[in-house]
Amino acid sequence: MTTTVVSGETFTSYYVKLQNDLVYLKRHHNWKNTSVQTDISGKQWWLFFGCFKNDEVKVYSNKEWLGSHENCAILLPPFSQIRWLLQPSIIEWEAYISSSDLPPELCDGPYILPWNEPQRIHSSSELIQKIKSQSLNSIKYNISPSAVSEKTKKFIDLYFQEDIPIHEIASRLKLNHRVMSRYFKNDFGLTPSSYRNKLRVMNSKCRMLFKNTSVIDEAISSGFSSPGGFNKAFRKEFALAPSFFNKLPFDN
Repeated sequence: MTTTVVSGETFTSYYVKLQNDLVYLKRHHNWKNTSVQTDISGKQWWLFFGCFKNDEVKVYSNKEWLGSHENCAILLPPFSQIRWLLQPSIIEWEAYISSSDLPPELCDGPYILPWNEPQRIHSSSELIQKIKSQSLNSIKYNISPSAVSEKTKKFIDLYFQEDIPIHEIASRLKLNHRVMSRYFKNDFGLTPSSYRNKLRVMNSKCRMLFKNTSVIDEAISSGFSSPGGFNKAFRKEFALAPSFFNKLPFDN
């Protein structure tokens, strides 16, 4: 197995491809300012884990920030979001990223769960069994999002790779554009456009990790109207050009 290092101005990431459908990631991050970070999974699912001390990392759920002083993990199923509150500190965390199918009973996430696994897991099936053996607690940005927001999210999740203007999405759903956007932001903390952009670039990043697709292919298939738009959104999200991930020496 080959470990690939990707470095930015404030972080270093170590990637190991364990199987065709499973990648291990370790991140060392020098977080310099208090900030809020929102992650949106693509078609893949993630398991973040680590031991976060002194409330350096908190997770938003049902209108409050939750901290933990124990080893824990966050399961982020496909098409779900997690919001972090990060304090200035050296933060080290790990993750598994998988393109395998996640059992339906684990898809209504995200979830927080205990995590005390000292050994690296080497298959998606082993990882899923480990997750299922734990006590899972649901994390919800909003426990009861409106029907308008849920309808909008479902549409975006289905068609996020298509170049459909947000106002046209509202028209197709027979909703007022401003009303749709206001409800969506109130319920999910992001505008529909921001949610879709995050979804697109995360999905593209993971596709390049697993399949080593080209940047041009991802720019075309991601749903952005131009390669320049794709590159700009990718840099905004990851502080790196997409070519850094396209060059990872993973076997197909």
